[in-house]
Amino acid sequence: MDETKEPRETAARQAALSTIRLAEESKRVRQSADWAAQDRRVLSLLRKEALSVRLVMLKRDAELPPHPAPGSVTVHVLAGSVLFHAPNAQATLTAGDIVALEKGAIHSLKALEEATILVTYVSG
Repeated sequence: MDETKEPRETAARQAALSTIRLAEESKRVRQSADWAAQDRRVLSLLRKEALSVRLVMLKRDAELPPHPAPGSVTVHVLAGSVLFHAPNAQATLTAGDIVALEKGAIHSLKALEEATILVTYVSG
């Protein structure tokens, strides 16, 4: 057995690891001048090959207008609540809820209270 192979594989896996501290990112947005002046903030947290992760923060009554999913998407409500619209469905999502959409699915949402959402998608 080649004992040098395993450490190299482990090093490659560690190099591929990306850590995102959501609480710190949310706090940074809330303390920014942009947050005070706007009803929403979208922050790109990660972009690797086809994978994208975005933090979406919305003040009460802020809306994201209808738009197509750029790829397979998950929408995970981290805090607050939103009214989520898709062509054939509507749902109130609260902290801990996740919805999944296929590429191209038209969707929109409205914050029922201040909300923080993690959007992850794979394009292609």
